Amino acid sequence: MARPNQPRSIRVEDNLAERIAYERQRREWSYEALATRMTELGCAIHASALFKIEKGTKGDSGKRRRITVDELMGLALAFDLPPENLLITPEAVGDLRLRELLDEARRERIQLQYIESKYNLKIAQIVRLCTDETYGPARLENIRAQRDDLAKELAEADERYQATVERFEDNEASENDLQVAADASSPITGKIQFLDAVLDAMPEPQEAGEADE
Repeated sequence: MARPNQPRSIRVEDNLAERIAYERQRREWSYEALATRMTELGCAIHASALFKIEKGTKGDSGKRRRITVDELMGLALAFDLPPENLLITPEAVGDLRLRELLDEARRERIQLQYIESKYNLKIAQIVRLCTDETYGPARLENIRAQRDDLAKELAEADERYQATVERFEDNEASENDLQVAADASSPITGKIQFLDAVLDAMPEPQEAGEADE
């Protein structure tokens, strides 16, 4: 006599149900509001069906309201998310979104630093055109020393940021700690770029003998 198949679950529908509840509550939508939105998008569904999807017994497919492919697409449209994204748990999507934001922040910071470097170069060129100041060897050496000191500060800030990232991944640091560490290097970088722009804009000082030739 063949043995009946044992019920198996990979928790996909449980994850989806948890995610639906997470996205709905995050937007402060009622069951009725989500049902109305899905219906307007072409996927008719009752608020009671959404309640049964979210509140069904976990792991017991006999009690949880099953979700059709059409309903999955309707939910994705309602939440403005890719369908496959809805299969990710709320916990995982939180980490994923944070990493996406951090990557976006890093890219924007690089772009901002590039714009700042162009701005600083223009300022240095204006200073050169509007003043008749002579940058002697001692003055240039002082600027280079300031730049080297700032470079050390920047390296230390980057080390602190990397350490904070590791602490965050180990759940020992908060998102705010991570943002503070990420922001710390920006003003230092801006100062270094300004000094580099000044050094690029100013000619090398001539020795007295060279100037007379």
